[in-house]
Amino acid sequence: MKHKLQGVLPPMATPFTADEELDLAALKANIAKWNATGLAGYLAVGSNGESVYLSEDEQQAVIAATVEAAAENKFVMAGAGRESSRETVGAIKRAASVGADCALIVTPCYFKGQMKPANLEAHYLRVAEASPLPILLYNVPQATAVNMTPDLVARLAPHPNIAGIKDSSGNIAQLSEILRLTKEQDFAVFVGNAEVLHSATQLGADGAILAVANVLPQLCVDLMEAVRSGDLAKGKALQWSMSRMAALVTSVYGVGGLKATMDMVGYHGGPVRLPLLMPDQAALEVLAAELKIATSQA
Repeated sequence: MKHKLQGVLPPMATPFTADEELDLAALKANIAKWNATGLAGYLAVGSNGESVYLSEDEQQAVIAATVEAAAENKFVMAGAGRESSRETVGAIKRAASVGADCALIVTPCYFKGQMKPANLEAHYLRVAEASPLPILLYNVPQATAVNMTPDLVARLAPHPNIAGIKDSSGNIAQLSEILRLTKEQDFAVFVGNAEVLHSATQLGADGAILAVANVLPQLCVDLMEAVRSGDLAKGKALQWSMSRMAALVTSVYGVGGLKATMDMVGYHGGPVRLPLLMPDQAALEVLAAELKIATSQA
């Protein structure tokens, strides 16, 4: 990779038109604005990009548009996890063909009862061996009901084509153990929960992939940089200012809340695809009030 895997990335929301068609012009306009911030790069077609609602062609179009619009100093990570190892490799190859720098691979989960550590280890090793891009593990048990244990991550970390992990478990003890077990490896650890960004950075996380960074990119960057520089008080103030906002655009109102809040601050959020729904008026008022609190510290 030409870029070091570190820093803050937004798992970009995918803009749609009113009739739920891709709006690539809106996506590129968002990226043009983000290019002026301290973001390290972009995650295309991740969970917050409604990737599970996009066709393969649409996913490739979003990744290609992201590569085209990203500034030279930003890297592009592509969501490419599929349920089978074979299909995952195919998705990575398609992402590579349009210029992605690395691929984020979510744990398979349809047969969740059978996704034991041995299954996951075999899956990721098969994918890593065949992938033309460096891959990152993606642990998001809230969505998949499959959790990657720190011991499993430690076994996978030495592979030369497994570059890191995004851990969205929100379990700071688990994240700490992953960091401890992989500290001697060339292995980037990204936290996926903004609510624990301050703590994760103190523990040594290399970066963060945060839904709220779609809305408040520089605040997230400033928080991480404050903690890294030793200004823990500033970092704590920034953490407290945006933690509730981060929860609202993830666990409370989801992608619809995220997109509505993006619209409030001048990005192109736009509608979601059914069966997701946009927030109602009461929710919009909650989002606007919390946004005001967060931006007071930005």
